[in-house]
Formats: sequence, C-alpha cells, structure tokens
Amino acid sequence: MEKKKLLDLAEDPRFIPGIYNYCDRWCERCTMTSACLVYSTLEDASDDPAGLDLHNAEFWEDLQQIFQQTLELIKTCAAEKGIDLEAVETDAVIADAAALRNKAKNHELVQAARLYADRVDRWFSGQFPAGGFPASEDMASDGRSVDPILPGLDEHAQDAIEIIRWYQHQIMVKLVRGLSGNDEEASAENDWQRDADGSVKVALIGMDRSIMAWGTMLETLPHRAAGIHPILLGLEQLRRKTEQTFPCARSFTRPGFDISPLVS
Repeated sequence: MEKKKLLDLAEDPRFIPGIYNYCDRWCERCTMTSACLVYSTLEDASDDPAGLDLHNAEFWEDLQQIFQQTLELIKTCAAEKGIDLEAVETDAVIADAAALRNKAKNHELVQAARLYADRVDRWFSGQFPAGGFPASEDMASDGRSVDPILPGLDEHAQDAIEIIRWYQHQIMVKLVRGLSGNDEEASAENDWQRDADGSVKVALIGMDRSIMAWGTMLETLPHRAAGIHPILLGLEQLRRKTEQTFPCARSFTRPGFDISPLVS
C-alpha cells in the first residue's frame, strides 16, 4: 500500500487506535474488522466489513451456548477421576531447560500450554490416522485458515476443528508474551502490567473458545469422549491457573473489543 494512502487511512475516525494489539489475528472470524486499520490494508479485505462483523458475532454467540454445558461436563469428569482442576498438569519431557531459553518459557503455565498443544496433535493423529486434517501450523501460515477435508462431519464440527487448530499454539505464545512482560521491573510504572494482562486475556479467550469447540466435538463424536476428556480437563486446569496467576487479565479492556457490543 502506498505511504500516502496508509497515512490517510490512519487518520480515518472509523478506526480504533491499537485495536490490533490485543487480537488473535483471526480476521476471518473477527467481529471488529470495520474498525481495524490493519484489516483495511489487507489485499483480501472484505468490501463489507460491517456485514462480516455481524456474521462473526452471530457465529460466536451460537457457540457460546455450549460453553457452560461443557464446563459442567468437565467438573463432573474431574470429580469422577479425582482430578483437582485448580492444579496444573505438566510433562517432564517438555520441562527440559535446554529446550527453553528463558524464565517465561520454563513457567508452569507455558509447560501446560505446550502439553495441551501436543495432546491436540496426538489426538488428531490417533483418532484419525488416515489423515484429512491440516497440520496445525498450516492453519495460520499465511494469516488465513485452511478448510479441512473431513467428509462425514457436519459444519459445526468443521468449525470446531478450525477453532481448536487456530488457538492450539497461540495460547502458549500469548502466555509467553504475558509472562515475559510480567517479569519486567516494576519501576517501569504500570504500562508493562497492562500489556501483560492484555496478552494473557487473549490467551484466556483462546482457551474459552477451545473449550467450546471441544464441547462441540463431544456432541459430534460421543464415542471418542475418552480421548477428549483428558484434553478438556488439562485445558480447564490451565485456564483456572492462568486466572489465578493473572487476576486482572479478565478485566483488561482491549481497545474496541471490550467497549463494543460485538465482543471478540
């Protein structure tokens, strides 16, 4: 894009300054593209961003209905198995200090997020050994998602898989950013705290949406519940521990998203 055109766009009052700093980079499912300068610069930006925003808001509202139901299932499953949801499960293999370069990457939250990502890969590989699922890293390789080739699964299941794959690794990335900022010197006033909380809030939203998506998978594939339950339990443990570690993250106000009826 030409520099002059970009500068003109930056002065457009439609756009909310900084809205792109705390998003999940999923433009296709975003509810605030009409207010985003970065989205407007994309070559494939929608000609009707407001219409896209409304469609995406309805998509997430529909998915929200299964969220509480899935949380209740997690609690029941945890009680039956004697699992403490306030604890965080980690894996000794991923705790290798040589593979983690800094304190943030050694943190128990990051280890648990890495374990979750690994479990997701193992589940897809184990449950569908014949293939058909795109690799998780391919889902966002060019900033857009890839439609999985999964004959026999309905649209809701297809959407759920796309959500799971999108946030699978992003949760860990956002936690690393938040933890790295959280370790900065407190003498740098409070800006670093707000940025850390904002990054972690994006991670928490990714966890929320992943739980919703796994709930959809349970409804679609009830015969594979035994493999899904451990993933859900670990993810809920991670979610709770993250909220305990960053008690202000949920209340962080992201520019645009958290002051708009179309919350992303």
